[in-house]
Amino acid sequence: MTAVLEVDELTKHFGGTAAVDGASFQAERGAITGLIGPNGAGKSTVVDLVSGLLRPDSGAVRFDGHSIHSLPMHMVSRRGLLRSFQVSREWPRFTVMENMLAAAIDQPRAAIWRAIFRPGPLRRAQERDAVRARVLLEEFGLMAMRDEVASTLSGGQKRLLEFARLLMPAPRMVLLDEPLAGVHPMMIDRVRDAILRMKARGVTVLMVEHNLGMVEQCCDTVYVMAFGRVVATGTMSELRTNELVQEAYLGTDD
Repeated sequence: MTAVLEVDELTKHFGGTAAVDGASFQAERGAITGLIGPNGAGKSTVVDLVSGLLRPDSGAVRFDGHSIHSLPMHMVSRRGLLRSFQVSREWPRFTVMENMLAAAIDQPRAAIWRAIFRPGPLRRAQERDAVRARVLLEEFGLMAMRDEVASTLSGGQKRLLEFARLLMPAPRMVLLDEPLAGVHPMMIDRVRDAILRMKARGVTVLMVEHNLGMVEQCCDTVYVMAFGRVVATGTMSELRTNELVQEAYLGTDD
């Protein structure tokens, strides 16, 4: 496999504190890559930097061979790299189906002049969006709730809706920042299966997660962060016996 995402010596300071301090790793195309480490290791900041929410102080981020570390988040997303957040984000007053259709709208197609002077292509695109939305809602077990207002969903259902929305524009890669945050334990298996379905669709996934069982079940390769940098890499089974990983999570007497 080839790397679709390459992160090289990434740094980010907040005041005098280095949240990310020379982090380097890569994500292989079509695989699920895990990013783990204790609280404060810099994992979520890395996701913010890669997605364009923050700009790094130094270092490089390349997606499909192109530099993206200077691009804002909306430009990164147009290249096919989307992200989720620790707290699932939905349009709370929209129905589940309306959330899906809103996620499919792109700027050129939404231009008013296109709707006025070329209604036919716009209508056909909307019909295709509706079909894709129904397919994804069925796949994620949310079709029966398509007319429910999104704010009434449980935490796990909102997470599944977020995943389905991420797939509406057919991304090439997604960044999942703690996908189990706010999810009831009874929904963990459904969230795990949803992430595995992303991979089955050919979507590359980078996942930050504290639940190591989930990481072991989903991830092909795992990177461990501590103090803003990557300190180890391997499969989860290999990393469980790695002394550096044990020190990063448990600390030492020294």
